[in-house]
Amino acid sequence: MKQVFILLFIASSLTAAENLKPATPPQSFIIGLSPFLEKNVKDDVYRNIIRLLVEDLPLNSTLTIYDAFNLKALQLSRCRTPAFSPAPDPS
Repeated sequence: MKQVFILLFIASSLTAAENLKPATPPQSFIIGLSPFLEKNVKDDVYRNIIRLLVEDLPLNSTLTIYDAFNLKALQLSRCRTPAFSPAPDPS
């Protein structure tokens, strides 16, 4: 019985240590878009921007997208904590 309590204590302290990881410093990404891209190129560029937003953009980062012709900006931020955790790999 004593061993079970020791194991539970060690497991809870390891979990608490993981939660105390230092936060990564904020990162900024800037993309300039031209409105004069051909349609097939523009579609590919927009798909890659969405992929960056959904999959690759690190937590605690900012993405600024500029309209390179009108010089207007759209700024997006990603929070430090993810909205959900991905499912564990079954293998």
